[in-house]
Amino acid sequence: MYPYLKADFVESIYLKNDELNEKYPEDTLIRIAHKAKFPDQETMEEFGVILEKNGYLGRELGDNTIEVSKKMFTEDVRIISDIYNVANQAACLKGEYLGYEVE
Repeated sequence: MYPYLKADFVESIYLKNDELNEKYPEDTLIRIAHKAKFPDQETMEEFGVILEKNGYLGRELGDNTIEVSKKMFTEDVRIISDIYNVANQAACLKGEYLGYEVE
């Protein structure tokens, strides 16, 4: 399902699902932000355009690094699915997924 992600990454995120569900119960409005770094400016911009077309706001952080974020209501596995989707897209473009924050 996420061909560009390493199995250990998928497993480590999956193991956080219960913790995230407890911290952010169903129907909680959250903002999730992801950071990724790319080998060049052009690829970083392409990533930003793809994610913006999917409802994210992008913000360049310099050094070919970008933060994309969006607000959403939680439900079981929604946060980890979002992490997988963004990380997979970054890896597809030869970028490095640097992590996420939930507010």
